[in-house]
Amino acid sequence: MLILFNKKNKKFKGTAIKLIRILRSISIENWLRYSLIVLVVGNLAIVGGIAIKLSRDTQVDRIQELQKQRASALALEVRTYLDKLQQQLSYLQKVRDLSVLPDNIRRSLLEGLTRENNVYEMVAIVSKTGTVLTAIAPYHRGNARDFAQTAIQRTGIATAIHQQIRYIHPVELNEDLNVPTTTLILPIQDAEGRAQGVLVAIVNLDFLNSIVARSRIGKTGYVYIVDEQNRIIAKQRTKAEAYQKIALEPLRDRTLIQILNLNLADSFSVYRGLRSDRVLGTNSFVYGVNWRIVVELPIQEVYAPIRQLMLVMFVVLAIAITISIILGLRITRSLISPLKDLTDAADRIGHGDFSTRVKIKKRNEWGVLANAFNYMTARIRRSFTTLEQKNNELSETLKKLQNTQLQLVQTEKMSGLGQLVAGIAHEVNNPVNFIYGNLNHAEQYAKSLLDLILLYQQYYPNPDREIEAELEDLDIGFIQEDFPKLLESMKMGSLRVREIVTSLRNFSRLDEAHFKEANIHEGVDNTLVILQNQIKAKPKSREIKIIKNYGELPLVHCYPAQLNQVFMNLLNNAIDALDCFRQSDSDRQPEIAIVTEYLPQPQGENDLVSIRIADNGAGIPDEYKQRIFDPFFTTKPIGQGTGLGLSISYQIIVETHQGILKCFSTEEKGTIFQIEIPC
Repeated sequence: MLILFNKKNKKFKGTAIKLIRILRSISIENWLRYSLIVLVVGNLAIVGGIAIKLSRDTQVDRIQELQKQRASALALEVRTYLDKLQQQLSYLQKVRDLSVLPDNIRRSLLEGLTRENNVYEMVAIVSKTGTVLTAIAPYHRGNARDFAQTAIQRTGIATAIHQQIRYIHPVELNEDLNVPTTTLILPIQDAEGRAQGVLVAIVNLDFLNSIVARSRIGKTGYVYIVDEQNRIIAKQRTKAEAYQKIALEPLRDRTLIQILNLNLADSFSVYRGLRSDRVLGTNSFVYGVNWRIVVELPIQEVYAPIRQLMLVMFVVLAIAITISIILGLRITRSLISPLKDLTDAADRIGHGDFSTRVKIKKRNEWGVLANAFNYMTARIRRSFTTLEQKNNELSETLKKLQNTQLQLVQTEKMSGLGQLVAGIAHEVNNPVNFIYGNLNHAEQYAKSLLDLILLYQQYYPNPDREIEAELEDLDIGFIQEDFPKLLESMKMGSLRVREIVTSLRNFSRLDEAHFKEANIHEGVDNTLVILQNQIKAKPKSREIKIIKNYGELPLVHCYPAQLNQVFMNLLNNAIDALDCFRQSDSDRQPEIAIVTEYLPQPQGENDLVSIRIADNGAGIPDEYKQRIFDPFFTTKPIGQGTGLGLSISYQIIVETHQGILKCFSTEEKGTIFQIEIPC
């Protein structure tokens, strides 16, 4: 798999390289032409796509909201009608001692109720024991009381009568009238508010079919009402169903039942509807009776106006893209033609033909550019001759500047070298003189010992008086005691010479000129050894106290020799700044403090190393602080400084090591030079 991936990766890279080469070879004319067309077409496509998407979503939202309003309106209409029926019964329910009124009065009340609303198939007053006291059944041929007695024997109704509670019986089909009905039960009370019986009313639900039939759901949509037992109690009938017998149709599609039961009121779903076609359906509850008004609109009708809208927008978009392409080609041609003329003219000028002129007669920006181009060509032609003359002068000046630069650099090198040699000469001189002064004694001791040996050889084994005298004069015991000490002194002097030479070699680092890890503390210490001659006390000046406060530093990747040069320049400046305080009559003890510190940085950045060299000298005046790192700027007398030390140090720290060199100085208090370089 890895080999296959590598092969595919190489193939992809090869294709990408070829594509990049092809793109680079395309001319500006084609770039401008195709880019303009792609830009315009792309923008139109994006805007058109967004507009189509928004229009589609808006249309769907509008249809869904309309469906929701339809279902809610039908549910409200059904609920209002049922509330009206219950309100009429409630008026009769509020009559106290209804069950003990004379029979003719009860009958008159019931007849008035049935005349006011013809949906009551039967209304009866029933006692607590379940006896029908009075009954009216205007559309029933037989005895109304018998019809009522039969109706109240059903399960649920009998329980409600016994418990004297408000009750609504589930919908059922009246076989005589061939209409769906439901039974309402309302308890009645006597004058003291005690249960006295119930008021039973069988309600004809054919008004639901009337409400459903009046509803208009688009062109092909339809409405139906489902009770809590998932039976259709009213629906909009098709022409084929218009003459069929009315029946309570149970929903047989389990998927449809599950969708209707799971969906909340006023929610939307796309499913296969009652008439077996895909529909956008919504429903609304008729609270109190647990009926559900279902409104279904076929998907074809839902998306028909959306398809028409999208077709129109696609046509408009295609026309806009076509017009944009044509305009883009014409605009590109008008832009490229003057550009070609300018390009050809620039090419001729590049080959030295300064007599070239661009002939563009337009008054737009191209014409202005052509006039400016011609004016520029004339100016270049005049300037070219002048430049040739000045070029020779500049060449001579450049040679002089190069020579001057070499002299200045050499002067700076010689100045540093002179200080280096002076320090080494002074430090080497004492141990060499020390060794040289003891060599004479060592030679005398050796000669005496050799002479003594010769005498022993001559008079051995019995020493002569002369040998004895010689031995007494030489004091062989003293020689034996002092000779080891003499040799030890010579070793100490030799060791001192070796330390100085080692410090000099470490400071110069001639064998470590490359970028490598180095010990910062070692470089500072080697520099101090070389400058020891300038630091220690002299007949007319006091010693400079060196205070070291070294932190724990890691090895730093750097150019060691260049950093040593920086340390040398900064310490020399500090020593020079303390000269006026080294006199014996000064109250200030001259000091140089060297502080190193490791500075961790946030994750993702290089950690830093900080080196601070501070003196307690006179400080730097404010007018000089902004110029101390400028080349050739110095406040020292002529012959004592070139003004390149700090400039070179700044270049080494900032440019070579990507670090920071700062100077903080307060007059009469001292100066601090702070170096920060990445580890």
